[in-house]
Amino acid sequence: MQLSTLIVSIALASCAQACYFNVKSSTVGTFSAQHSEPSDHGGAPQTMTGGKGSCSFTANVADGCVVTVIKESGCGSLTFTRVGNN
Repeated sequence: MQLSTLIVSIALASCAQACYFNVKSSTVGTFSAQHSEPSDHGGAPQTMTGGKGSCSFTANVADGCVVTVIKESGCGSLTFTRVGNN
């Protein structure tokens, strides 16, 4: 890898935050979800979508990887457990 490519890759990685979750649905079980956002998005709403099988959801993701479900279909109750971030 050329040095210039490496520097650009590092710069891009430092400009984003990724949040990784295990999502537990009372109807379809546990599955993974993730969301990447700019490190500084000025408080603008960030949206994550995901699902498994008959379950789908849309959620807001706030600073610190805090999830608020906006809409779900076929999921029953949803629980988000953060399993990592960078």
